[in-house]
Amino acid sequence: MPFLLTVAASTALGYAVARGLIRCGAWPPRAVGWGIIAFLTAYNLLPSYLPFLFAPPKERQYDEPMSPSRKLMACWGGSLERVPPRPIPELPESLDDIEEPWMVEAKLPSRWSNSERRFLKRCRETYSAEFAAVTPYADVYGDRRLLRVLRMDPDRDEDLAVKKVGEYLAWRRDTNADDLRAKVPSDGPDPSKWPHGDVMYQCLRLIQCSDKYFDREGHAVTVYQAFHWPAPYLRAHLRQFSTAELVAFSQMGAEYNGSQMERISRAREAVILASVKKKFEERKRLGQPVDDPPLLDEGWGEITRLCAITDMKGCTFGSVMMPTLIPAVVQAVQMFLNYYPFIVGKLHIVNCQPTIAAIFRRALTSVVPAHVARQITIHALESREILRSVAADHLPKQLGGEAECPELEPPAPPPED
Repeated sequence: MPFLLTVAASTALGYAVARGLIRCGAWPPRAVGWGIIAFLTAYNLLPSYLPFLFAPPKERQYDEPMSPSRKLMACWGGSLERVPPRPIPELPESLDDIEEPWMVEAKLPSRWSNSERRFLKRCRETYSAEFAAVTPYADVYGDRRLLRVLRMDPDRDEDLAVKKVGEYLAWRRDTNADDLRAKVPSDGPDPSKWPHGDVMYQCLRLIQCSDKYFDREGHAVTVYQAFHWPAPYLRAHLRQFSTAELVAFSQMGAEYNGSQMERISRAREAVILASVKKKFEERKRLGQPVDDPPLLDEGWGEITRLCAITDMKGCTFGSVMMPTLIPAVVQAVQMFLNYYPFIVGKLHIVNCQPTIAAIFRRALTSVVPAHVARQITIHALESREILRSVAADHLPKQLGGEAECPELEPPAPPPED
C-alpha cells in the first residue's frame, strides 16, 4: 500500500507540474521533462516526509537455524561454499531416500528433525491419493520440496504448511506444471529452449543454479542479466510477449533450478556420508562405540538454496516501463512465494542506479514478507560489496569476480531497423 500511494502521489504531482507549465506557455517537451523530474523527486522524498504512512512495520527477528553444524562443516574441511564433486548425480526415479546397511549399523540420526518428520508423515497421509497420481519427481514431490514449504514460514506452523502443500499439489495439477518438469532434462540447461526462449534469449543472459559456484553460505550462484540492449530496443523486442508468456519463461527457470538444487543437495549428502563412513569404519576397527558420540546431529539433511544475482547494469527508467513487465514481475514473485518457496537464500541486485534502486526496493518490499525482504540486498553501481557474500573465485568476471562464465558473454547487438 505505501508503494502504491507513493507512485500515485508522485504521478499526480508530475502531471500537475507538466500541465501547469504548458498552460503558462512553456515548450511542451521541456514541461514534460520538468514533470518527470518532479515525479522522481517526490517518489524519493515522500516516504521520508510522511513516516506515518510509509514507515515499515516493526520487524520481527527470525532465526535461521539451518546453518551447517560443526560436524557437517568438518566433512567439508571448513569450506563455506561446500562445492560438491562434479558431475553431480542424476535424480532417482522414486521419492525414497535409501539407507545403506552401514548407516543402520552406525545408528545415524535422521536427516530431518522430529517435527519435520511429523510434518512429512502428515503430508504423505493427507494427500496419499494426490501423490499416487503423479510422476514421482524427487525435486517436485520429494521430502526436500515439501520441507521448503514448512521452512518458508518463520513460525514453522505445521497446520498451515500442510494446507499449503495441498494448495501446491492442486496448483501443479490445475496448471499442468509437470509438463514443464518433463522437459527439464532436455531443455532445462538451455534457456533458449524454454517457453519463448528462442526470442527472449536474444537479449538476455543467464546462469541457472550453478553446480560449480556458490556464495559463502553455500547457496548456488544464479545470475540474471537483461539490460545489454538500449531501452528502446529492449522494449520493442519484449513488447510482443504478454504477461503470461513472460511468467511462463520464469516458471521454466524455477523448474530447472528445483531439479538442480535437488541434485546438489544429494551430492552434498554423499560427501557427508562418505566422510562419516570413514569415521564409522575407524571406530569399528578400534572397537569403539560406533554411535557414542553420534557421528552426526539430527537434521543433517541438505536443502540447497540459491544466491540469485540480478545485474541491473544498463537499466534505465525506460527499460522497465513496459506495460507487461511490471505485472509479470509481480506475478512471478507471487508464484515463487506460493509454489516455489524457500528457493532463494539471498538476492543481490547489483549495479543499480539510485532511482532504479529506490523503485526496486519499494516494489519488492511491498509484495514480499518481512523475513523474505531481509534476504534482499541492493548494491550501487560498480559497488564491490557483493564480494563480502560471494568470494571472487565464485563470482563471474562480468560482475567483478574471477570466475570464468561464458554463459554471460554479451548477446549480439540489437537488429537495426
